[in-house]
Amino acid sequence: MTIYQRSSGGHVAESVRPLEGSPEAAELEQLAADPASGWRAVADEPPAPAEPDPPVVPIEPVEPVKPVEPEPLVERPAKAAAKAEWVAYAVFHGAEQVEAEAVTKDDLIKVYGGEPDGAGE
Repeated sequence: MTIYQRSSGGHVAESVRPLEGSPEAAELEQLAADPASGWRAVADEPPAPAEPDPPVVPIEPVEPVKPVEPEPLVERPAKAAAKAEWVAYAVFHGAEQVEAEAVTKDDLIKVYGGEPDGAGE
């Protein structure tokens, strides 16, 4: 379909798109042929194809984040406590389980025992 525009200077005063073959289209075609009328035919370009929507990427469900519970404080065992308690205490403070079990209780106390501030046993 052709669009007809009536201009005055650089300003477009009117823009019309008549139905093809209609009496209005015939009249505007005659006006556009006369340069003194101010009407001109504007090429009607077909609309540019719409850009396709980007592909839909499924979103995988995410587990809700659980609040982090603070680790319980492990109190230093008494020197008279069982070796298993000292092993657990050493592991809590970064020792490897196997290595902590391989040394003596006295060695664990030397490395991890230290006297608590202001306390004596």
